[in-house]
Amino acid sequence: MGSVHFSVPEQLILFLKQKFELEDFVETGTFQGTSAAWASRHFKRVFTIEANEPLWQAARTRHGQLANVQFILGNSPEQLAKLLPSLRRPLFWLDAHWCGPHTAGEKDECPLLAELAAVAAANIEPNVVLIDDARYFLAPPPTGHNHKWEQWPDLAAVLSALGACGNPYIVVEDDVIAAVPRTARADLVGFLRPAGRAAPAPAPAAPQPPSPNHVQRRVALMKRHGINMVLDVGANAGQYGKLLRSLGFRGRIVSFEPLSEAFAALQRTTATDPSWTCHNVGLSDVDGTAVINVSANSYSSSFLPVSARSVRIEPGIAYVARQETRLRRLDDIIDEIARPEEVIYLKIDTQGYELNVLKGALKTIKRAPLIQLEAAFSQGYEGQPVIEGVIGYLRELGYRIVAIEPGWEDFKTAEMLETDLIFARD
Repeated sequence: MGSVHFSVPEQLILFLKQKFELEDFVETGTFQGTSAAWASRHFKRVFTIEANEPLWQAARTRHGQLANVQFILGNSPEQLAKLLPSLRRPLFWLDAHWCGPHTAGEKDECPLLAELAAVAAANIEPNVVLIDDARYFLAPPPTGHNHKWEQWPDLAAVLSALGACGNPYIVVEDDVIAAVPRTARADLVGFLRPAGRAAPAPAPAAPQPPSPNHVQRRVALMKRHGINMVLDVGANAGQYGKLLRSLGFRGRIVSFEPLSEAFAALQRTTATDPSWTCHNVGLSDVDGTAVINVSANSYSSSFLPVSARSVRIEPGIAYVARQETRLRRLDDIIDEIARPEEVIYLKIDTQGYELNVLKGALKTIKRAPLIQLEAAFSQGYEGQPVIEGVIGYLRELGYRIVAIEPGWEDFKTAEMLETDLIFARD
């Protein structure tokens, strides 16, 4: 099958686009919009369908400046059926399925067969279909997220549904099922087996675990360091905490959010979780009050002025209001929040204000073997320390980088603008 990747197979898609002169990219399962944003640089039109309204809205906010991308909210088979008559030489990237509480489809986890039925009924030529997460159909879906295996088609059902899409040539490569017109078999084989391609290395004597993705690595680090409490600084509506819960973290979470509207949403999120509390306060290196700039997308709000370049790249960052909020030093309240035996994971996402938070938490971090924070390669906010300064400051405190997670990027230039760094003190 090849390797398991967590993004679109870019080279395969570009090969198929050129081979069949494809114009439209059609995606089911928008998630964060990363695949659609990538496709916008290569296809004339991009249509991406998402059934989860918060994910749809977040993707629209983040990538709404892309003029050739249409973000569609709704059930993927139904929306596909409506969309198909207007498509021009499309490539279908089918990746809609339930994968945890933060996604759509808990009661109907995999709509793939209905999607393929809609595609087959349209009788499109050429019919080029790629299906992500092949491993979920080659074997029963994994036990993570309590998948209901009976709601997932087996390989025979998937192949039968693909067969109705014009008797294609079907192959599995890098966790993707690819179906193309049978006349292109030789070309696809030639692409997948280029001249001089090395034979697979012999299998090792003992099975080796797959390389973890970013989220899995974070969870493994938390387990290794015995983390049983997370301080979530800059929580917004609770997105980070919800991800932790979906990954199985059952320790205490304490969230801090200064914006009143976001805090109200955070309260609703935490209301049914007795191990998750929240505070309507900003953290800093001083006690007092300050004015926070409220961005259109809420989660980009900051105590610092935003740069004009950031707004050009992502208009949703633009400020639309200002709000006065209370500031506290974490060191002044940590004894009220954390129990002596708790081992802390400190996550800071405060849009350029991260070092201010750390300077008010020098006592607290003695109990925090892991710190996660956002760092920028250039100033997205005026006065924001860039990545070299952040790393240097943490190094002086005895921390070293143990993980780097990709963050915000400029999809027009392919530049990464921010990254999440995880530091450890052994």
